Amino acid sequence: MDEARRRFTITAEVLVEVTDAAILRRAVLERVAEAGFVADGDRSADQVRAAERDAVHADDAAALDWVLYADAIVENVVGVEVVGSTVSIGEEDATGAGAGGLPGLLPCSPSVNAGRTTATTAPASR
Repeated sequence: MDEARRRFTITAEVLVEVTDAAILRRAVLERVAEAGFVADGDRSADQVRAAERDAVHADDAAALDWVLYADAIVENVVGVEVVGSTVSIGEEDATGAGAGGLPGLLPCSPSVNAGRTTATTAPASR
């Protein structure tokens, strides 16, 4: 008899430090230029791409969103299938506190990846 499939939620926090924002932005802008975009509502694919470029120029968190893949936390594990993931990026202050002086990360705005097509093997809600 087959064993019932069980699902687990894995919670992990990764603290990164942007050591060179200009290099990060250049690398991400190359990805934006090569990525496939689709029209989103009343915006054409080119308008969506332009909005992504603007977001990357204006915000390191938007740039980081392009290089973070939560699905990769469980990569190439036999017998395990990633069925979804979420990513939230926030900035800590100099004391390591997020919003309201509480330790941890400040949730950011909804994903800046709206309208972008990505090549992933498992469905992800970013």
